[in-house]
Amino acid sequence: METLLAEWGVSVGNDVVIDEKNAVSDTKRDFVTSTFGTHALIKPLLHGFQMYTISPRSVAKDMRNTAGADAPQVEQLLYSGAEGRIITDIRANGEIYASAKDSITNAPIMVAVEKGGLRNVSADRGTTRIVVTGESLFLVNNAIDREANRQFATHAINWLLARNDLLVAVPPRPLSEYKLTMTDAQMSAASWLLMAGLPGFVLFIGALVWLRRRR
Repeated sequence: METLLAEWGVSVGNDVVIDEKNAVSDTKRDFVTSTFGTHALIKPLLHGFQMYTISPRSVAKDMRNTAGADAPQVEQLLYSGAEGRIITDIRANGEIYASAKDSITNAPIMVAVEKGGLRNVSADRGTTRIVVTGESLFLVNNAIDREANRQFATHAINWLLARNDLLVAVPPRPLSEYKLTMTDAQMSAASWLLMAGLPGFVLFIGALVWLRRRR
């Protein structure tokens, strides 16, 4: 996949990005971030949202493939925090080891790719769009509802399908809070109504039906 994505102007690192300052669990392998790009896909999340991610690889725009009018347009969507560490020392057992050689930066971990006018492809089919993420665990069942992960998935689908009119932030609806204050007498009356009044009414209706059927 790395070779294929390189042809589309995407550089996928053989590494793991961690951000201990924004880590969520004791393992320090997951973190939250609100460092977004400015792409239309991600704009609805710019204010008041953050993403949850688990041990992503770095995914960035390949600066070597930027020439040409028909070159893929690559934009970085999401970054780690400013103290994100790109670790390249990954052992066979999956363990990672930080070193002084690691880059400490806002590490990019997601990109969007768009390209039009593909060779041998009819122009009326529009553009080709790709979203590349450094990991997929952020969309599994026990993670998709964390932070704004589900909203990101929805926006990504809408962008890939060119439903740009749906790429808008949905503001939270205000919650109306109601508080009922009852005196002791009112509470007692309500208790009798629930424990005796309602069952008695049901019994009364049942008795009327029984009498009517006897006749």
